[in-house]
Amino acid sequence: MSSDERLKALAGVYKQNDGNTFVILLQSNSLHLKTNEIHGEKIKARGDGLYDVENTKAKIKFHMGPNGIAHSITFYLPDRQTVATRDMPVLKEKSIGEKFKELGIAAIVFFALLGVFFISYSPMKSACLNGGSPIICRTASISARILGRIEDSQSLAAQESRQSYNQTSEEIKESCQSGDPRACLDQAKSYIRINDIKEAKKLLENGCFTIKHGPSCQYWRDLSVEQGEVEQADQIMKKSCEFGVSIGCYEWAWKLKKKGASGESTTFFDKACELGEEKSCYELGLHHLKFNRQRSLDYLTKSCKGYHRQACDLKEKVEKYFEHKGKCEKQSDGQSCFLMASFEQDYGQKTLAFEQYKKACDMGYRLACNIVERKIKIDEMKERGNRIDTI
Repeated sequence: MSSDERLKALAGVYKQNDGNTFVILLQSNSLHLKTNEIHGEKIKARGDGLYDVENTKAKIKFHMGPNGIAHSITFYLPDRQTVATRDMPVLKEKSIGEKFKELGIAAIVFFALLGVFFISYSPMKSACLNGGSPIICRTASISARILGRIEDSQSLAAQESRQSYNQTSEEIKESCQSGDPRACLDQAKSYIRINDIKEAKKLLENGCFTIKHGPSCQYWRDLSVEQGEVEQADQIMKKSCEFGVSIGCYEWAWKLKKKGASGESTTFFDKACELGEEKSCYELGLHHLKFNRQRSLDYLTKSCKGYHRQACDLKEKVEKYFEHKGKCEKQSDGQSCFLMASFEQDYGQKTLAFEQYKKACDMGYRLACNIVERKIKIDEMKERGNRIDTI
């Protein structure tokens, strides 16, 4: 099977039971994902059976059928995962001629709609302001913007938000009252759209501190920052950490790290890591890299299991370091000593790296000798006060 055929076997429309759709397109010999929130981001294979969605934290796993075509996908996000079933195949993007044809049709439709908007704007505006549906308000707002009536567009958009909130389904409200944190977050966003910040904050506080819902804490914090309540935003994350919210511990740890309190920040990174925040495990892996490689590897492994790409990359390097260390010390392998020194140069102590380069040189590894000789020459020139920029 060719590369193009393999990609075609993955491209398609994948639907969940609730109607949410994942469209995977084959464009220019690569796959791209489109959802309600993701607009054409490239999908790249990781090598472990998963695919990264560029510029997002999302990952995809394809489930192949006996015919060699994907029948479903698992869509991973940091806080959840969903499964969608293949609905229909999506072929390669259309030819240039087909695109120009569609563009011409679109232009005709656009100008026709422009005329319709002009004629129907006044009755739609009146219907919206008299309590019409959000769809009418939205259409009227778009018409006003197209016609250059910006103030009307803004007032109609505000009316749409009020109407949308008034039509918020009882199901969402009941789900929130039953303790569904995502429903409560959606309801809080509805309050914000109608500028009822007080009620929104009540829901976010309950979702964050009582239900321990990380996205609610994050949204509450961001809302506080937007309103200039920076001190409260910090307290939200700190207190949510005390209540066992991983993102709260992670955000508070970063706040302390930026202030220079690295020792205290490590404590909160550690708590966040225990609560399953893979980004915190990665930070701890970096922190322990210089002085406790085994502990660093443990943290990086945990972070990698949470699909943290940088942690997986660094974990492989640390594992290679231990492999080279064993060969260097037990088998007197000059190349392994050199590679061990290179890792030390990048992630550890440069003085220790130089000692390992010398050791590799003593074992006859010429590339290590070149580095040692250059270092000695530079040190001698520094002592004599000579320029060293030409070496």
